[in-house]
Amino acid sequence: MMLDDAVDERLIPANPVRRRSRRGRRRDNEPMPAERIWATPEQVVWIADQAAQLSNSHDYWLLTIATGWTGARWGEMTGLRRANTHLDGGCIVIDPDTGCLHESVHRMWL
Repeated sequence: MMLDDAVDERLIPANPVRRRSRRGRRRDNEPMPAERIWATPEQVVWIADQAAQLSNSHDYWLLTIATGWTGARWGEMTGLRRANTHLDGGCIVIDPDTGCLHESVHRMWL
């Protein structure tokens, strides 16, 4: 969108990342499904079991279960600290000061 705006303002001649239209039939005309498909709790457990078997670690099982059942994003889950988990109250708090784990090509930071 930013590159399209730059083209409109004549700051650059063309958007270098714009997809070119293809010739032939396109499937974009099909209607979007009315409802998103979510994994059932049983499917989340099955995916977590597979992750644990592939990694030989219970950590990946727990990370997959927590992510699948809370809906948290990858950065939020990997940036989570023990102090932010309140197991007695049954909640996980994403700290607004720390936030989540951010990754770039050469470093990671909270």
